[in-house]
Amino acid sequence: MCLLSSDEASKSLFVAAAALKRVEDVHLVLLAPERLEVITSTLRRAMRNGLDRIHVLGLPPGTDLIDFVADADVGLIPEGVNGHQALAVFTQAGLPAVIADSSVGADAIKESKAGVVYPIGKPSELAKALRATTRRKSDFVDRIDDDARSMTAWVRDEEVVPSSGLLACARVGIGPANYASQANEWARALREYGRVDAESFSLPGNSRRLPDRVLATSGRPRFRSSVDEMEIVLTRYSHLLVDAFMDVLAGIVADDIGPEIEILRRNGTQLGLIAHGSEVRLPQRHMDRIAHSYFRDAPADFVDARTIQCSRNAATAAAFDGPIFVSTPDMVLDLPTATWLPLVIPEPQTWEMAPAFMHSGPLRVLHRPSRSDPPIKGSAFIMPVLEKLHAEGLIEMVQAPDLVAPEAMPYLMSNTDILIDQILSGSYGVACVEAMWAGRVVVGWMAPDVRDLCPGEVPVIDATPQDFETVMRGLIRDRDALPAMVEAGRSYVHEFHDGRVSAEVLRAFVESPVRI
Repeated sequence: MCLLSSDEASKSLFVAAAALKRVEDVHLVLLAPERLEVITSTLRRAMRNGLDRIHVLGLPPGTDLIDFVADADVGLIPEGVNGHQALAVFTQAGLPAVIADSSVGADAIKESKAGVVYPIGKPSELAKALRATTRRKSDFVDRIDDDARSMTAWVRDEEVVPSSGLLACARVGIGPANYASQANEWARALREYGRVDAESFSLPGNSRRLPDRVLATSGRPRFRSSVDEMEIVLTRYSHLLVDAFMDVLAGIVADDIGPEIEILRRNGTQLGLIAHGSEVRLPQRHMDRIAHSYFRDAPADFVDARTIQCSRNAATAAAFDGPIFVSTPDMVLDLPTATWLPLVIPEPQTWEMAPAFMHSGPLRVLHRPSRSDPPIKGSAFIMPVLEKLHAEGLIEMVQAPDLVAPEAMPYLMSNTDILIDQILSGSYGVACVEAMWAGRVVVGWMAPDVRDLCPGEVPVIDATPQDFETVMRGLIRDRDALPAMVEAGRSYVHEFHDGRVSAEVLRAFVESPVRI
């Protein structure tokens, strides 16, 4: 019997399921008050063989937990479970304990020999421990002495309620695009704030940022490697969040997620989709909304290619009856049923730096022109103005190379007062979030209909191609007002982009009813 008293036991419960395959005469009973079907479905799928020796029981209101578990043979305490509480319950019930070596209470079991300690991540060792304790239960029970019962008597005076266990049985994969390291950051936020086992992943060549897990098998023929990668996706994750509508089955089935959805569903995977922007932003709709849309001056073949891609993904989204998330608020205009999943500041500690505007010289201004074709930031309107102001001695342009590695950006930002972001798209992205977190003023452009969608006042100073120079000269004249804008930016990012809101959104996805 396993008492689920924490949401942190995910990995060890998968180990327990694997161990159960090796011990044919043992049943695993999980105590959890709600969402029982989620736990059962997830663990059975993890075992991959339809084994029916996993049971999930609710605790009826008013039931004495110690009496309730007394009929079990062994108390299992996996990694991440509240070992202090669970061991007290099992001791009072007279059960030998099988406990992970990293759990609180493992040392006490080693000393008393009233159970067996097993190494985490080792199903074969857990199977041995279960065999030993079930076959020689009386020997272990005899070692539970009066001192142990006396020291754990406190548990009888407290209300001990196991958790739902839902999140303890989930493993979430986020990928494979990992644009701007966001799959990494969403996974980190889900681990840190949501207490859910999560990791980012990528197929070879899909991501410029190293994810938590690269699904690659080096030194093997490409087909064999692809089959291995496909198998990892199908067996490793209980929940899968596919970003940028990319394929996740190693290109074996298709080159986008659409045809793979049914396969993943039949596999039992709980599926969600994440859109980043360009893959769902229809050019014509963007031009209808925004007079100075970057699509207006883009080459026809670029617009045509984007229209085909976005139309295909829009059809996939329309047919998909699961949750869809978007990384920036403006995309709700393209995907009305989507939920905003805020961007998360990458490696936040690297953006702690000296305050801006503390020097007496000209304002230091950074703009990194787009390297894409067409240039979506509006650099053709921005750079001539900045060069003119620099020549007048009113600003100092921060020189940046065409290609800047992500790890070099904090250094550039530390020598900057104002970041000029994008003025043609009508929204804001990761660079804007990083700059506000670092305490820099951001000039960009938020379309009015996008501002209306945001939960708070986004502290981005609006500038269009027509009034960019006027806006910049105004900032130069009113330098004393800029520190207040810095504080507004910091507050906004801390409220919406430090990972807590994103973790809440994704945790709700994990907690949602299971699709069978």
